[in-house]
Amino acid sequence: MDADTSRDELDRTVDAAAAGDGAALRRLLDRVRPLVTRYCRARLEAGAADTVATGVCAELLTALPRFRESGGSFLAFAYRMTSRAVADAVRRRGARSQEPLANLPEKQREVLVLRLVLGLSADQTASALHTTTGAIRVTQHEALDALRSTLAAA
Repeated sequence: MDADTSRDELDRTVDAAAAGDGAALRRLLDRVRPLVTRYCRARLEAGAADTVATGVCAELLTALPRFRESGGSFLAFAYRMTSRAVADAVRRRGARSQEPLANLPEKQREVLVLRLVLGLSADQTASALHTTTGAIRVTQHEALDALRSTLAAA
């Protein structure tokens, strides 16, 4: 299945879920929950990550009508909501020192999490971060170079 077919299928599922279709709501949650959970686990310790992921999934479902009114990419919408929830959890817990990739600048961490942990394409990542695909590729390259240097020095 190509990206356009997958995106069309996701759009149809979101529309049906927002209209109250219970089966579509379950399909949407089944598709989004693993992405939200992986993102949270990449940024937080396990116990906190699972709690935050559960809360984000509940928020996503209640925010469906608001999302449909705004349009856009549901995955980008889910990413933004998850990113904010993780940032709030980090602030509340003062957990930055336990965060994986903590030695990278925030932008580089975000790109690596979206690309490598969530498996988003460069285009999807650019959409989520409101930037260009080229900028995503450059940032990812810089982040991986920085990690290689850190590992070589260790």
